[in-house]
Amino acid sequence: MKHNFSAGPSLLPSEVYRKLSQAIIDFDGTGLSVLGLSHRGSRFTGILDRTFELMRSLLEVPSDYEILLMQGGAGLQFSLVPQNLMFRFGKAIYMDTGLWSQKAIAAARHFGRVEVPTISSVYDYRRLPDWDFLQNERLSDRDYLHITSNNTVYGTRFETFPETSTPLVADVTSDLMSRRIDVTQFMCLYASAQKNLGIAGLAVVMVKRAFIQNLKLPDMWSYHKFSQQKSLVNTPPTLAIYAMMLMLEWINDCGGVVEMERKNLSKARKLYQAIDAHPLLKNTVHKPNRSPVNITFEIENPLYARWFDQICVEQHIIYINGHRTVGGYRASLYNALSEHSVDVLIGAMQALERKVNH
Repeated sequence: MKHNFSAGPSLLPSEVYRKLSQAIIDFDGTGLSVLGLSHRGSRFTGILDRTFELMRSLLEVPSDYEILLMQGGAGLQFSLVPQNLMFRFGKAIYMDTGLWSQKAIAAARHFGRVEVPTISSVYDYRRLPDWDFLQNERLSDRDYLHITSNNTVYGTRFETFPETSTPLVADVTSDLMSRRIDVTQFMCLYASAQKNLGIAGLAVVMVKRAFIQNLKLPDMWSYHKFSQQKSLVNTPPTLAIYAMMLMLEWINDCGGVVEMERKNLSKARKLYQAIDAHPLLKNTVHKPNRSPVNITFEIENPLYARWFDQICVEQHIIYINGHRTVGGYRASLYNALSEHSVDVLIGAMQALERKVNH
């Protein structure tokens, strides 16, 4: 058994793997592969309807929000969000809290004026700003305030969101479905699927209907068009949507988002306790900002790091290395990762200490 701590694409539950592989051969006893279902036919539209139904139910998405399933992942949304939502003033505020927010900032600057408070980078992204600084900002003429809820590279997460009259937009790729989020706090939420929602190639967008405008955009870029056509503007990524439906059914059967949050916090507490107690491991994130989703740590001695790498190989622990831009290590604790895998990783950490002290 492999213990997969990949930051994405992440592992899926074994039950979802089984159902997905079976449907590729024979979908629901029809003799047809799910790969060959017509996206306009009743079998696939039933999958689509079920996906929307589960998403709305599990996240308590109000009826005045549209749920869109779009190709391209969150990377494409970095451009589509400003194209669709930066239309009143042509200005928005973006919080720079790490690599993925920087990519969103760079994309948004093609479409309007982007203001970036320099309050996060001064902490080397290991600490997040509180929201007090917003009291001194003149926000009435900004289209929105954009944040990245969980920062996978540095291992930080916002536990609360700002109370502001400026509409909020959030990239929730890494923690959507892993914790409770009040959708009504936001104008728009978006996420790639390959963390907690299935496989790569698909993004979910939840956007308040009042902000969807019929702008002069190509159909494939238009929230208005996707809303009008129930995400069937063209042939969608049908397998990715089916995988998302299976993931949502699994989350629902496991007790919903509340139970996912409970389990994830339990896994994270256990791993952080092991890191903090270990004489050779170090987590440099400001404790109130520590992510329960992506847990980073360092081993300063290169020899000990090599020993730890070898122990991980022996224990079948994979994808534990940190992001290439920062190095170190990173354990991603998405919904499908079992607590047993966390125990195995902790055992590897303890094995390193025993080896050093031998």
